[in-house]
Amino acid sequence: MTMTLRSKAMLMTIVAAIAIVASPAAWAQALDYSDADLWWASDSSAQHNIDVFYVLPTCVGAWTDAAGTTHFNADAYSAKHRKAWLLSCRLAKDIFGNGTNLYLPYYRQATFGSPSTPAQADSIRSIARGDVLAAFEHYMKHYNRGRRFILAGFSQGACLLVDIVKSLDSRALSRMVAAYAVGGNVTRSDLKHPNVKAARGATDTGVIVCFNSWAKMRGEKSRNVLFPDNVVCINPITWSTSSRKATLLPAGSTPKAHDPNFPYGTSVVPATEGAAVTVAVDKSNHMLMVEGIDPKVYSLPKMSNYFPLGSLHLQELFFYADALRKNVKVRSRASLQSTRNVK
Repeated sequence: MTMTLRSKAMLMTIVAAIAIVASPAAWAQALDYSDADLWWASDSSAQHNIDVFYVLPTCVGAWTDAAGTTHFNADAYSAKHRKAWLLSCRLAKDIFGNGTNLYLPYYRQATFGSPSTPAQADSIRSIARGDVLAAFEHYMKHYNRGRRFILAGFSQGACLLVDIVKSLDSRALSRMVAAYAVGGNVTRSDLKHPNVKAARGATDTGVIVCFNSWAKMRGEKSRNVLFPDNVVCINPITWSTSSRKATLLPAGSTPKAHDPNFPYGTSVVPATEGAAVTVAVDKSNHMLMVEGIDPKVYSLPKMSNYFPLGSLHLQELFFYADALRKNVKVRSRASLQSTRNVK
């Protein structure tokens, strides 16, 4: 008898409650990604010669099950959680899924919320990491079939990409076009790993593309609130790591309308009508500084403890969507034309 998604969700909730009380190790065991229900997209038809493996950002808050147990990991089978992920899934498809085969797993991501102890926080992150690595392993064994692949993710998903990159053997690494860790965290320690190399231009391959954005405000000191240890930043408009300003929105342009599906500004709109909006790498903070916008338009007051005024973390996939779409094609072409042995 085939188990429905609702039945699986109920079962997983019950198992989760029992496992946390009886056996934390059992709850930490990775999900079985041979289950097709754990994939939003897994293009087995493979019509293109480049794959994209995408890791979702944090979209779910801490939740309480029917037994009264509070969870700080999402339920990968929950219809409610999947509904919260849907817009992010569609955005991933729109930006990274053009001319590629998209593989996007659900996983027990760490939720918004504060666990009681550092040890619990480590356990929560470990569960998310274990699921993502298991999903990627399944993808490589059953879906990839020797093709070049792109890793992509945003926020929590971007951070987990670093773990995937570190896990690659030399044969797999030679097929990685790039890892687009948008709004992610790459530390000095990460860069010591032989697999981890920061992107320096538009066509280098086997690299990590990472950036975080902040709105430049007069009299306010910028800082990477989410990832103070991040040391990697490239400007996706120029694909340069220099501090030279680039035009994000030319003067006199008509801005796009904000996406009504999101409770914050998503389009690049100048603070002064008709003015230009620029973006530049701030080398002292390893961040992108966006100048010429009103940060209040992009704030989400109910999430200000995560994203204070000035943070443009929530806007990054929107602001640089066109640049990312184009660069996926450019890097893919460069990778396919390379002479590396990928057998």
